[in-house]
Amino acid sequence: MDETTRKLIDALRSDPSNVAHYQALKAHYLSLGDVASAANLIEGWAARESDPMRASSAYLEAARLVMSLPNEEERLLSLLELALTLNPLAEDARGFLENYYLVRNDVDGLVDSLERQRDHLARIDTDPRVLAELEYRLGELLGERLGRKDDALQRYRAAAEIDPSHVQALYAARMELLRRGEIQSAIALLEQEASAETDPDRKLALLLELEQRALHELHDPALAIQAGEKAIAIAPHDLELRHRLTSMLLERIERGEASARDEAVAVQLMLELAAASPSDAAIVYARNALRIDPGSVEALGIFEDAARDESARKELLEHYSRFLEIAPDEGLSNTRRKRYAELLLASGAPEAAAEALQPLIEAGDAEASLKLVAITDAHPGLRPPMLPRALALLTEGYLEGGRPDAAAIALERLFLVEKDLDERIAIAERLSKLATETLHDRELALRVLRAWTALDPTDLTPQIRLVPLLREEGLTDELLDILDTLSLDPMDGGQYALEAARLLFESGDAKASLFRLRDRASFDERCRDAMLEIARSSGLEALLPDEFREEAPSASGVPHSPLDGLSELIEDEAELIDEEDAHFEDEAELIDEGDAHFEDAAELIEDAAELIDEDEATVIDHAVRSLGGDEASHQGSVEPPQAEPSAFDAARLGTADGGNARTSGTALLADAIARTAGEYGDEAGVSPAEETDHTEGDEPLLLEEEDFELIEAEGALDATDEDEDALTILDDDDLELIEEDEVGAPQDAPRLIEER
Repeated sequence: MDETTRKLIDALRSDPSNVAHYQALKAHYLSLGDVASAANLIEGWAARESDPMRASSAYLEAARLVMSLPNEEERLLSLLELALTLNPLAEDARGFLENYYLVRNDVDGLVDSLERQRDHLARIDTDPRVLAELEYRLGELLGERLGRKDDALQRYRAAAEIDPSHVQALYAARMELLRRGEIQSAIALLEQEASAETDPDRKLALLLELEQRALHELHDPALAIQAGEKAIAIAPHDLELRHRLTSMLLERIERGEASARDEAVAVQLMLELAAASPSDAAIVYARNALRIDPGSVEALGIFEDAARDESARKELLEHYSRFLEIAPDEGLSNTRRKRYAELLLASGAPEAAAEALQPLIEAGDAEASLKLVAITDAHPGLRPPMLPRALALLTEGYLEGGRPDAAAIALERLFLVEKDLDERIAIAERLSKLATETLHDRELALRVLRAWTALDPTDLTPQIRLVPLLREEGLTDELLDILDTLSLDPMDGGQYALEAARLLFESGDAKASLFRLRDRASFDERCRDAMLEIARSSGLEALLPDEFREEAPSASGVPHSPLDGLSELIEDEAELIDEEDAHFEDEAELIDEGDAHFEDAAELIEDAAELIDEDEATVIDHAVRSLGGDEASHQGSVEPPQAEPSAFDAARLGTADGGNARTSGTALLADAIARTAGEYGDEAGVSPAEETDHTEGDEPLLLEEEDFELIEAEGALDATDEDEDALTILDDDDLELIEEDEVGAPQDAPRLIEER
């Protein structure tokens, strides 16, 4: 031993943990070529090292030196196993050890060495991945080198159980099972392998293999679909993968085996495929999606965009129908309902289109209401039940939007289609106010008020509103008809009788003017004064009833126009006419009071009947004679018009059945005849003998059937052209109702008596 070696050894002995002294001595041995001393030094250092990793490296270094020494095989193997024991992941040491055995073709020795390592590591509770790797390596050696396939499979499975992420062991075991034909077990390992694989490309390949094997070998579509979904997650832009998965899902749905989740996945896949495909392919995907989920808004939208030909649009109708059955009526659903209606209309089904709009109109949709009105415009024979509702919505919308003219049009149309009588009357009242107060449209106001009058002849409101309009328009004949009807009101009839008398007098018909006032003169002082003044100024005192003749002074002195006093009387009533709105509000109360007046009138009729000693014909004849002569002398009083009976004439006599009017035309006519008979009976000179023609129980104050035939034959009930205008907004039902009543107006009765 040289001096340098001695000094280095002494230095290391004095401080065994001194790395510098250790490295210096090791280098000195190697420089001298003393491999054995260097190997001993390194092995001793490894035994004293507390760090397993550094100790393992030292044992491996010593083994490399020992390998060059003769007859040191056992020591070499011991050093390598020590290195692997301290560091199971020391691949250099493992490779060195395996190479040593394999060079010598000692596979059994290598297997024994690896098993010793495995047992040792199992005892010290080492990392499972190390144990799994040893098991896998043992399986490789047993299967590939020794041909012990069963033992190899056992080792592979052991490795996979210890470390489920050991994909090499899973693959090796799966291959062995496939070789044996154990498909189900192999596919189970394939599924496990695909889950454990971290490389995306290899993972995708494993999933696709699993999909195909599960579908075609296991006949397990659920497993195949699951693998397909995982594959799409790895390659989201691969349309082929989506198409394959969609096909599998559709087949399962058709077999009735799909779950709700399967259906949802299929719909989503088809939406994605449709969005990425041309229109001809997109419509196929959208169609299949809608078959699975008819309420899919996205699928319906794709189908709408892709439906370009006629057949596709027809199919779209079916999809709309199914969609609207389950979709709530809100948002996009309402838009789809309108499109559905448009398609139905375009396909020649207006009735179905109107029905499709019904929920929207019920919910107050103005656009749908306008569409429904347009449909009925194009198809006049169509009357959908929601049309009144639609027109009402449009009316309110136009009024809120500051378009009263459009609102009036909608209201007038609503009047035409509404069937309920009370509703029609309410519409007419509203429309008449709109026409007069807002639009100042006299023509519309006249048309509406005439129709209102025809609908309900017992309602005096429209007739009262007609008076100023007819007066402004100069429609004298119609105005006289209205005034005659209004003059029958026991409470307020005087003002209208006065105005009728004024109109007649101004037209040069003093006799007719006098006649208009005579009926009310007995209880209305204003009418009596006007009648006396007209008789005096016109020299018609002979036509006055006996009790009034003495009150009529002769026409002498300064000429005096009867219009002066009559105008004053009419002016007295001006405030009442101007305040007609207040009168309308009190109308119900006045009607109730009117009933009492009618009862009083009936009592008067009965009293008059007791005084009459003649039958009806005699009363009528003497009444005519008492009016001033033969029939020819009175031709200028009120000539009967030559037109057909108007709606307003029929309306003034009551409703179509004649029994529901508040004031029966026949009863009013009887009242006029009774008063005539009472006033002029004595003058007529009725003989007692003629009284025998009347039998007890008859109604002497009512016209007989032949009287009405005479009236009808003479055309006394013909209407004016203005009356015909009133019918322009009445529907067929109203006309039929009006035409059933062929009886004339009550104010014509005295003239008819006179003419007869």
